[in-house]
Amino acid sequence: MNNTELQVTCIGEFSEFMNLAGEWNSLADKTIGKSVFLRHEWFDAAWQWRQQSSELSILTVRQNGSIIGICPLVKTSVVRNKLSVRALQFLTVPDTQFCDIIASPEEKPIVLNALAKWLRHAYHDWDTLELSNLRQSSRMCEVMPLMLKKNGISATSSWIEQNPYVDLQSTWADFYKGCSRRLKKGNNLIRNRLQRAGRIRLEQVQDKEDIRVALDISIALSSRSWKQKTNTTFNNAGPHAFIERLTTFATHQNWISVWIFYLDDKPLAAEYQLVYDGDVYALRADFDETAGELSPGSYLNWQVLEHLFDRSLKHYYMGPGKNPYKKRWTKVAEPLGRIVGYNTTLRGRALYIVDQYIRPWKQKCTQLLQNKTIN
Repeated sequence: MNNTELQVTCIGEFSEFMNLAGEWNSLADKTIGKSVFLRHEWFDAAWQWRQQSSELSILTVRQNGSIIGICPLVKTSVVRNKLSVRALQFLTVPDTQFCDIIASPEEKPIVLNALAKWLRHAYHDWDTLELSNLRQSSRMCEVMPLMLKKNGISATSSWIEQNPYVDLQSTWADFYKGCSRRLKKGNNLIRNRLQRAGRIRLEQVQDKEDIRVALDISIALSSRSWKQKTNTTFNNAGPHAFIERLTTFATHQNWISVWIFYLDDKPLAAEYQLVYDGDVYALRADFDETAGELSPGSYLNWQVLEHLFDRSLKHYYMGPGKNPYKKRWTKVAEPLGRIVGYNTTLRGRALYIVDQYIRPWKQKCTQLLQNKTIN
């Protein structure tokens, strides 16, 4: 394929982004690591949140008029190492589990090269490039830094996060048999405590006519959870716009699954999931802090996981993060990579020097001082 035939365009208007939906999803189906997080609907919902502080900068790569690559970016202002810089980032939100440049495996190398060339020529528009939530199977962390460096852009890659998951392709009995005695004992204690407190009930909501009520319960529980201090709960403007939009799409596509735990008909915990291509993605799990001593969230997590087995599903992804409860259920996780590119602008160069030289030097000095103090 002749690279001279490639055309890279930056989409900054929401209406233009919406017009890409059909081509976008066709290409997402061809991408390695196919998931709901590469669908146009997901990015549409994510934009409802990110538009508060970012500008759309979706890059499309076309060859002879046909779209062969999409880089879902936004431009925003961030502070890195006390430097205010213009960052190009993936269009992600805290609920994003995976992200990638969307292209078929056959065309991805030339797509990445075309994008790197565009970034080099658009040097006046950005200082740093930040691509996160990258799956190992996409090979982005291997290939993209090379493409960037080839075009005069310094770049690094690292594996900084993990997405724990449970393989659902066995039976619950076999899986639970391999769990620790401590976990099983804790589960039994929680169940007994809840049964003494009242009548317990678990409900899974997937029917379109019941989703609105389930979503309202999820939003209410989110507003009463410990996450309130993070400004990411669903009663905040950005997250609320995101979950409303996502629920509309997910209901229409039959992706949505909301689990609710009740004690005496009062909802105490909920988990919002997307089910796509046989994989289950836990997006949000919240519980009522006022009932924290009863551990309703832990009980819900246990019961949801048990009910997901024997349903011809593949994996249950718990979402990135090192929460202790995830480690109790699984030791298996999918590594997530991050690529950082540094432009040749003054701030881009300054950030590169700080990241690659000054910070490592300071960390080394701190470690030496600590070792000296111990000795």
